[in-house]
Amino acid sequence: MGRPADLLIRTPGKLQANLQEVNWRAWPAQFGLPSPSQRFGLLLKWAGYEGILYRSSKQPGSTCIAVLSSNICSERTFIELADGCPPTIIHNRLDLSTADTLCGWEHVRQADRAP
Repeated sequence: MGRPADLLIRTPGKLQANLQEVNWRAWPAQFGLPSPSQRFGLLLKWAGYEGILYRSSKQPGSTCIAVLSSNICSERTFIELADGCPPTIIHNRLDLSTADTLCGWEHVRQADRAP
């Protein structure tokens, strides 16, 4: 597997490269483990982060946001669409009052939901 020092993540660049590894499925799939980005997301959730901005691996130069809606616990925290939205959109703002509705739990098996 290489020397242990080569496997350690010591810089933000190495962390991002690890989290956005093109072949991220190889090790987790072999051992039934979550992907590196899923493990990192869980650490962020446990640490109380409400979200994280990261560089897109699909569109270089673009930025993505991952929202940890279960950690939104303040009226001061929100994400809102700045532009107009289609009339079918019910909520254009993610905040404390809409987080439960927008978190997507209906798409997650009960056994996989966080306590």
